Amino acid sequence: MIFVGRIDPQSPGEGGTIAGLRPGDGVVIGTSAPSGPGSLPDALMRLALAHHIAARVVAARPPLVSGFGPLPKLPARTAQLGVPTLFPVTPAETFSRADLRKLTRLIEEYLGEPVTPMSAADDPFDAARMPGPGTGQKVLDRARAPSAHLLRTLQTLTTAYGAGGHEQGVREAILSRLPAWARKLAHVDPAGNLVLHIGRAVPGVHVPTILFDAHMDEIGYQVTRIRRDGDLIVRELGGFYGRYYLGHVMLVHLPDGHSIGAALGLPSGWERPGFQWPAPMSTLNEPAEAYVGTDSRAGTERLGIRVGDFLTMPKVYRPLLGSHFEVRSIDDRAGDTALIETVRALGPDFAREHPGRQLTFLWATREEIGLEGAAAYAARLAKLGREPDVVFAVDMFVSSQSPLEARRYGDQPLGKGFVVRAVDFSHIDPPADVARVVALARAHHIAVQYGATGGGNDAAVYTRYGANAIALGWPTKYSHSPAEQSDTKDVYALSRICTVLAKDW
Repeated sequence: MIFVGRIDPQSPGEGGTIAGLRPGDGVVIGTSAPSGPGSLPDALMRLALAHHIAARVVAARPPLVSGFGPLPKLPARTAQLGVPTLFPVTPAETFSRADLRKLTRLIEEYLGEPVTPMSAADDPFDAARMPGPGTGQKVLDRARAPSAHLLRTLQTLTTAYGAGGHEQGVREAILSRLPAWARKLAHVDPAGNLVLHIGRAVPGVHVPTILFDAHMDEIGYQVTRIRRDGDLIVRELGGFYGRYYLGHVMLVHLPDGHSIGAALGLPSGWERPGFQWPAPMSTLNEPAEAYVGTDSRAGTERLGIRVGDFLTMPKVYRPLLGSHFEVRSIDDRAGDTALIETVRALGPDFAREHPGRQLTFLWATREEIGLEGAAAYAARLAKLGREPDVVFAVDMFVSSQSPLEARRYGDQPLGKGFVVRAVDFSHIDPPADVARVVALARAHHIAVQYGATGGGNDAAVYTRYGANAIALGWPTKYSHSPAEQSDTKDVYALSRICTVLAKDW
C-alpha cells in the first residue's frame, strides 16, 4: 500500500512540519517501520535516485485509519508519499508546486506509466491560472439591494486594500465612485486625507458649517524586518486580536499596487500539548512572522518586498441571507460608502438649491492607528480659524449581536437601521443632539437606533477645538475579525440620514 497524503512526522520540528524540510525540498517518503533494504520505502527512494527526483525518507506515524469495527492491519509493504508542508492543519497550509510535480513523477515511475506533461495551463495548483467560467462570486442581488449603486460602491470599497498609512488604493477607489462633478472638486491634503467641499457662503445667511468624516484605513500588519532566512517580522497596524489572523494566508502589498502571497506563522510551540493562546486582553503590539516562500533575505527582496510594506488578509465580498453581507474591513468602508452616496444624492446643484450651506466631506487616513489623519486636519482648520460648527463622524457601531456576547451595551442588531453612536470609549454625543438626529430620522421614515459601544472614532479630535460632534454608524458584528458582518439596509439608512443632515441640520 502506498498512502499519498499528509505525512505526520514522529518528531515534528518547529511549526509542526517535518524537521529540516521546507517547500521545495522534494518528495517525502514516510515509513512507520524500519526501512531496510528491500522495503517499499527503500524501493521508492532508490527509484527516486535513479530518476533524479529529490526525495528523503523520514520516520512517520502510520496513516490514521478509523472506523466502528476492528481496525484493519496495514499491509506488510506500506509506504507514505507526500510533500513538505508548512503550517499544516491551518487555513494557510503552504507547499511547493514543484514538489507536487516530483511526487507525480515518482508515482508514474513506480507504476511504469509514461510521464504526464503538465504545463502551467494544466496545473490545477498554478496560482497564476485564470479562473474558469462560472467561478466568479455573484455580488449584486438587485432584488435585495435597497440601492444597486450603493451596493456596487460598497463592494468596490470593501475589497480595496489600505492599512493605516497606506491608503492610496482606497483613496483611488473612493474617487472612482464619486460622481464626475465631485471628483473635480476633491483634493488630497498634506495628511493624505481626501477632502471635498461643496456649497458656499452667502452674505447675510448664517447656517452651521458641517463636516462629515469617515476613515479610509483598515487594520493590518507592517513589515519591520526581513530575517536572514527570508521570513518577515511584522507588527500590527491598529487594535485587534492577532490570534484570529495567525495561521492565515496574507498578501504583502507593494508600493506599485502589486501583492505577494504570504502565510502568517503561528506562535512557537503551538503544536505541543499544553500550548496556551495569548492572554485574552493582549490586542496590541504583538509581532508575528510571515513566510513568502523564500529561504533568504536576498530572495525576499528580489520579490520586491521591503521594510515598511503592509500586509492584509485577502478579501471577498459575500452576500448572506436576506440583505446581510460579510467581508473584512467593513470598518469603515461602509461609512465611506454612505458619504459617497450622500454626495451623489445632494448633486451638483446643491450650492444653488441651498444657498449659504457649506459642507465638507473628509475621507481620513490613519484612524486605526490613532485618529491621526483627522487630528491633522482638525488642527490645520483650527490654525486657519475655520473650525466647523458641527462634525458628523461616521464609523462602525460594534454590535453585540452574536451568540456569546452580553447585551449590556452594543445591543443594536443588524438590519434595524443606522445607529447614533451616543457613547463609546473616546466620545459622548450631546443627548439633545442624539434626540434631534433620531427625530429627523423618524420624520423622514429612516430606520434608526442609538446606543453605547466600544472603540473610538474621529469625533474626539474635533471637540478640542470647539466643534459640536455627533457620531453616527451602522451595526456590525465580529468587529476587526476576518469575518465582519453587516446589513446593506443599515448602510442605506445611514446614507439617507447623512443626506437629511446635510440639508436640514
